[in-house]
Amino acid sequence: MTNPQIASTILPTIDAVLVEDMDDGEMGSLLFQSFDDNPNRSLGEILAEAEFLDKDKIPVYVQLNLDNHSQLFELDIWKADYSPVSRLPNLDQIVIKKIISPIA
Repeated sequence: MTNPQIASTILPTIDAVLVEDMDDGEMGSLLFQSFDDNPNRSLGEILAEAEFLDKDKIPVYVQLNLDNHSQLFELDIWKADYSPVSRLPNLDQIVIKKIISPIA
């Protein structure tokens, strides 16, 4: 899937996305609900990776993942020491590590 294909798949649905908190020890991960309630939905590919420093200067890692149907699946957030994330950063404090073009 090319970047324009990713944009045409994800952007039209972004304002209608429903999310739920994941049970991740208060690190802030979100699960994107399926648009079609597909029971065969599973983790697919990584779309993007980023990181930032928490208030205590411990790195926090972020992955935006697609499902096996190239739809948004989860925003996975975890702190290097697995403690709860104490704050979400400002946009200028996030370092984008890579944006990946998944293969269709």
